[in-house]
Amino acid sequence: MSQEVWRNKTESISSLDRLARNTLTMDLPEARSCREAREQSRKEMHVLNEKLASQLEKSAIDQSLIDIYAYCAYYFDIALIHKYYKKRWIVANSGIQFDVRFVLFETRHLDVPISQSF
Repeated sequence: MSQEVWRNKTESISSLDRLARNTLTMDLPEARSCREAREQSRKEMHVLNEKLASQLEKSAIDQSLIDIYAYCAYYFDIALIHKYYKKRWIVANSGIQFDVRFVLFETRHLDVPISQSF
């Protein structure tokens, strides 16, 4: 009788063991697909982070170029203004009268009499 009880216990243990193995084998594909989905999500996030970093870098470079351009344009304007006033000074000191209208060379400014300026 004890052998029968022992056999029943071992059969119940083996059936539990089989049930556990079946549960594990059923969960393995699900766990695998979950892990693969996480890996895919991680890869997509990495790609998105790379794109964001490149966009931020590009916008920083663009802003630097805009700042450099504004800086150069500002000093170019100062150089043109200086050149314009230097030519006006040369014309004024050369004895040409101010009521005569003429275009200063290399500038687009029309020299006007002092009475009409300002």
